[in-house]
Amino acid sequence: MAPQPRIISPMTDRPTPSKARRALLVSSISLAVMVLGSELLLRVVGFSNEEPDPVYAVWGNELDAQMKSGRGLHQITIGTLWEPRPGAEIPMAPGEFVNSAGFRGPEREVAKPDGVVRVLTLGDSSSFGMKVAYDECYTAQLEQNLRGAGLDAETIAGGVIGYTIAQGLERFRKLSVYSPDVVVLAFGAVNELYPAQGLPDRPKIAHQKGVGFSKTDVLRANSKLVQLAHYVRDDLLGGREADRIAKYEAWVKAEQHVGGQGALDWPGTRRVAPEDFGAYLDEFVGEIRAAGAIPVLLSMPRQRVYEVESPFCLKYTKQLEAAAERLDVPLVDGRDLFKWDEVERPDPDQLFLDHFHPSAEGHQILAGGLAPVVLEALAGTRD
Repeated sequence: MAPQPRIISPMTDRPTPSKARRALLVSSISLAVMVLGSELLLRVVGFSNEEPDPVYAVWGNELDAQMKSGRGLHQITIGTLWEPRPGAEIPMAPGEFVNSAGFRGPEREVAKPDGVVRVLTLGDSSSFGMKVAYDECYTAQLEQNLRGAGLDAETIAGGVIGYTIAQGLERFRKLSVYSPDVVVLAFGAVNELYPAQGLPDRPKIAHQKGVGFSKTDVLRANSKLVQLAHYVRDDLLGGREADRIAKYEAWVKAEQHVGGQGALDWPGTRRVAPEDFGAYLDEFVGEIRAAGAIPVLLSMPRQRVYEVESPFCLKYTKQLEAAAERLDVPLVDGRDLFKWDEVERPDPDQLFLDHFHPSAEGHQILAGGLAPVVLEALAGTRD
């Protein structure tokens, strides 16, 4: 008997919807595994081709690389540009570590205990306590002074190395959850006048937050595969070589202005210009008061030789003095506290570890100057 021909039914041989979905799922998983595997491989071998535009420099190439590595004292953060890395050892104070909330000193409960008065100090490396132990910092000593006056006080050391007032405002917005009663602002000593790396701090912070930050920028900053694609296009195929050269030349031109930024005729762009510093003070004081706290300004001292050699720094001091009068804010003049008195004080240069950073004795003097002002300000709210 001859074999019967096989009858093919188009209905039975057509892929069912479940088979099609299964095939699509397998293909999607395979593609995802391939992409993730390639991304992982590029990270393992250390490939990098980030955008060379200096606008992306957060704190300088070397420090940026250290922060991205997950080592060192700081980490890159959105809004503030950088912050102390929780758990990081503080190199100038062996045995001390940044607490889990990202600031120096004891942990604090977010909810303020009943009857406690909290003082938040914000500033740069001097407020962080560069090269001194935490117990020697003016923030810690201020707490002891206030307790000695009968106040149940807690202080929070919100200062960060390298900070300007622009970053300080962003940090206040984060730390305001601790409900401080008093906020001490100690900015304007030196960081504001330093050269901007690509952009001044205000537009750089906005850029980092995503204002004017394209999706391509975000992808390139975070994906090694995207960086590889840019490498193939730009470096191997010459897609944007002229544009890259122009950016490099602009960066070199900006770098030529580094140094001498304390001079009155320095031609470069500063991180925060004096007039912007004054505007920041207005904004900062307004937000502190809106949060129900009392603002106190602290004009940080500098060694006399620095002020002579870099007179531009005094423009920031004058902005502080003008803001104190304009906004009716208490001002503690650290420069005046450090003035030499042969009977009561040593030569003020002995109160510094370098041009800017107070010694332990210098911190003690600052705390002593702050305490009565803080007490008076608090008393005014209870009358």
